[in-house]
Amino acid sequence: SWNYSWGPALVDEQPDNVEFIPMIWGAWGEEGLKRRIDDDILPLYKEGRIHRLLAFNEPDVRGQSNLSVEQVIQYWSVLQQPGIPLASPSVGTALGPWMIDFMQRVDSSNNDYDDDGGGGGGDESLRVDYVAIHWYKGPNAEAFKRDMKEAYIKYGRRPILVTEFAPADWTATTPKDNRHSPQKVLAFAKAVLPWLERQTFIEGYAWFPFNISSGPGTSSAIFDGDATETLTPLGAY
Repeated sequence: SWNYSWGPALVDEQPDNVEFIPMIWGAWGEEGLKRRIDDDILPLYKEGRIHRLLAFNEPDVRGQSNLSVEQVIQYWSVLQQPGIPLASPSVGTALGPWMIDFMQRVDSSNNDYDDDGGGGGGDESLRVDYVAIHWYKGPNAEAFKRDMKEAYIKYGRRPILVTEFAPADWTATTPKDNRHSPQKVLAFAKAVLPWLERQTFIEGYAWFPFNISSGPGTSSAIFDGDATETLTPLGAY
């Protein structure tokens, strides 16, 4: 078991038997980023209370951390310098052009040599220990499995952390407009969760807990209402 909260803070209520993975959600300057690593992340790592780090959240999405590949490359040395096992940015589109470009830059930085065997003058060596991705398509279990396998192969067979996933209908503005029934989403979960547990290349996964009142995600909600006392059938599963 593991959890994260789109930030670096480890709360006092964190269970001892559940791994917390801190996240650096975004970046607003190299100095501020370095302070967050030094003040919030390194002490927990040195105490053995955290073991890996999530990088920026959806840099490929304008309404999220909204960073170009070039910006992330510039910040990456700050993230990887402490030596903490490091995940890629959690992109909104796992197999989209942003992530493909970023991972190609990572791989080329580790294979860039000139004819004399020295550095080829490209990016400094960039380290990515895990690939973190999001997935929000329809309740098609085979499509989900296919995308996970493709991401694993395309991005250098690194372990995958599915940091957000759930079926969603992005055309729906209200719950009644949602084309995916709760029964179909439950069937999706019953098909993919046992599969995820069996895959050695899947390092972890986290279902995104849409609110029951969400148009796009109502059928993926795990709580029946705003309170967390009552589970939906999906949540119970």
